Amino acid sequence: MLKLEVKRIRIEPLWRWRLINFMKSEEMKMKIVSVTKAKELSIDKEVKACPFCGETDDIVAEEYETIVGNRWRIVCFGCMAGIDRGYDQTPHGLIDVWNRRK
Repeated sequence: MLKLEVKRIRIEPLWRWRLINFMKSEEMKMKIVSVTKAKELSIDKEVKACPFCGETDDIVAEEYETIVGNRWRIVCFGCMAGIDRGYDQTPHGLIDVWNRRK
């Protein structure tokens, strides 16, 4: 009986290859622009404590630079929990989302 060996190769779609190479490029590296305590940015609203560790003083808003403009995220430095939706151009919407977490 003749035995055939079949070698399988996985062919990645071109879009996936381009995305992976773009993510590895220098352009994709994120640069932190500013780090500010979240309660300093929230004038009319109180920033609630972290739902995971209970910290209130270690919650910061970070502004970072991307190729499409600056974006914001909120991080608790007590336990590293955070929210980064990827499209927030101001920290105020993020503070509202942070306060709605349970």
